[in-house]
Amino acid sequence: MQDTNAATINYAYQRIHQIARKFRVGTRRNAFDFAIAIASSLESDLGISRQATLFEFINGATTALDPYSSYLTGEQYAEVMSQIDGNFVGLGIEIRPRQKTLQILATIPNGPANKSGLQQGDFILRINGQSVEEIGGEVAADLLKGQEGSLVSLQLQRNQELFSVNVKRERVDIPSLQNISLIDRQNGVGYIQLTNFQKTTARDFEEALWNLHRQGMKSLIVDVRGNPGGLLTASVDVADLFINTGVLVSTKG
Repeated sequence: MQDTNAATINYAYQRIHQIARKFRVGTRRNAFDFAIAIASSLESDLGISRQATLFEFINGATTALDPYSSYLTGEQYAEVMSQIDGNFVGLGIEIRPRQKTLQILATIPNGPANKSGLQQGDFILRINGQSVEEIGGEVAADLLKGQEGSLVSLQLQRNQELFSVNVKRERVDIPSLQNISLIDRQNGVGYIQLTNFQKTTARDFEEALWNLHRQGMKSLIVDVRGNPGGLLTASVDVADLFINTGVLVSTKG
C-alpha cells in the first residue's frame, strides 16, 4: 500500500467525491461502472487493490438488504457448509483470539487435538514456528487449517508450562448435541445441550429423547445458549418433535 499520510488520504477522499458527483446510478450497469471507477481511483491514489474495494461494495449492498442478509467469501461459505454437514477438516478445537495467543475454549471429543492431549484453557503461542503475537490472531487461526493428513506444529502454554506438540489435521465430526443426561433422576429431569442445527440434528435429537425416556425422563431442559443457528429445516424438524398442531414456521422471499 502507498504512503497514507493525511494529505494523501484527503486527496483520495476528494477524488472519489468528484467521481460520485458525475454518476447517476439508476441501473445495475451504472452501479457496476460506479464501483469500478471508485475502486480504480483508490488503487491509483492509495494502493488499495480494486478487488478489496469491490468486495466492500458487494458486502455493503448485501448487508443493506435486511438484517439477515450478508455476503460470504468462498472460504466463509465453505466453513458454514461444513457446520451444516457436521464435519470439517482441521484440529477439532474452538478458539478465541487474544492479544498474544489463541485460547482453546473447547476440544471436540475424539478430534485430533483432543487425542493429542490439548485441553480447554491451553494457549497456542506459536504455529509452525510463527509467533501468534507477531502475525495476529486471524492470520494465526488460518494457519491451523490445511489439507487432511498434514501436520501442524504447535507451541502451547498450560499453567505457565510451555510444551510443543504436532497434530495431524483430520476430518472431524461436529456433534450438534452434547451433555445428554438425566440431571435429576428423582424428578426425571433430562438435559440436552443443542449446539447447532445440522443435517443429522433432528435424527440425533429424537434418538436422545428416546434414550432419556427409557431412563425415566418426565421433563426436559433444552439448552440452546451459544447456538449460532444452522440449517432451518433441521430446527423445524426438532420443533416438530414437540408441537403437534399449527404452523411451525413460514418464510417469504
